[in-house]
Amino acid sequence: MTFLERIGGQHGLETILADFYRRVSADPMIGFLFKGKDLGRLVALEVQFTARAFGASIDYEGRGMRLAHAALRVSGGQFDRRMRILEETLRDHAVGADVVEAWLGHGRALRRAVVVDACEPPTASGAGLTSVGRSP
Repeated sequence: MTFLERIGGQHGLETILADFYRRVSADPMIGFLFKGKDLGRLVALEVQFTARAFGASIDYEGRGMRLAHAALRVSGGQFDRRMRILEETLRDHAVGADVVEAWLGHGRALRRAVVVDACEPPTASGAGLTSVGRSP
């Protein structure tokens, strides 16, 4: 059984990610990054991105990670907070430990594409999709 099947398929993934985006958008440390954003669209894109990482044959309609996050100027601490909320969300949804570790590993692999060094200007180059277990 695939990771995607184990979390309830695309519907289960949508449920988890809708809860996750509700949490990050309400978080006092990083919620401001989501102010004015279409959370439904973010959930839909994250479903596509994560499903592909889990091996599903689904198109990803979003931009590369670097380009999508460049204007936000995400710090390392903000990235770490997002990862912590993701871990809490996955555990609250009773996702198996091996799936949690794979999902978090996929997220950590995107750090270099999302986090911007405070001394560097944003760039238009973007990291694309990565599959679980492979680095970007």
